[in-house]
Formats: sequence, structure tokens, C-alpha cells
Amino acid sequence: MNISEIGLLKQVEDSGYPFAAITIEFPDRDFSESFNHNLEEVKSVTFSDLTAHIGKNVIFTYDLEISYALLDVFVDSRSVFGSELAPEDEGIKSIKGVLYGSEEVSAGDLPGEVIIMASDGENVNFNIL
Repeated sequence: MNISEIGLLKQVEDSGYPFAAITIEFPDRDFSESFNHNLEEVKSVTFSDLTAHIGKNVIFTYDLEISYALLDVFVDSRSVFGSELAPEDEGIKSIKGVLYGSEEVSAGDLPGEVIIMASDGENVNFNIL
């Protein structure tokens, strides 16, 4: 489903080619949102085009895609990322299972995916950028 919006382009960050992270502010609704822009998918908009429009209103179209963010991985109660404690928050959920897709280091900056397969049959995919 394509959604069209008008908002104020507040920030553009290089996320490793071909991605740019952009932040759009919606002053009438009093909030901001971040989006990932794939420069390979939308070749008519360059990184320079984006940075030239910081501070200006832009019209853009996007697809709403819900994805999960992998915050940490614990093995034998120890964080793989070096965290002291598991993150806790109302919006944070935990899943216990077997991790697949991390058998080797990614060879580049293209996105990858890991999957946690839980014993109850719930499988959760995580896009790794």
C-alpha cells in the first residue's frame, strides 16, 4: 500500500550504500519519523538530492512495512553484544529459540536476514542492515 505524505526533511544520514536514513518531521501532527531510503530502488533521487532538501518540505511516497529490530542476543544468559542486562520496555518482546542465518560474516554492506525459530513454532525474521 503506497502512502503519500508531505513533511519537513530534518536529517539525512548515510547508512552504507545503497541506503540513506532520513528523518521527516510532521509539524501539524507534532511528531517525526525515520525512513530507510534505498538509492538503488529510487535511482531518480541521489544522496546529494536528499541533503540539498534538508530543512525543506518534501512530498514523498512510501510503503508501510513492519519489521522487527534485533536488540541483543543472549547465549547461556550472556549477551553476544556485551550488554549487562536484557533490554526491558513495554514495546520490547523476547523470543527464545534457535538462531539461523548467522553462520558466516556478511561479505559487504548489502542487507541480510537472521531468523529465530522458537520451539512453539513462532519464527521471527530480522533484517540486518
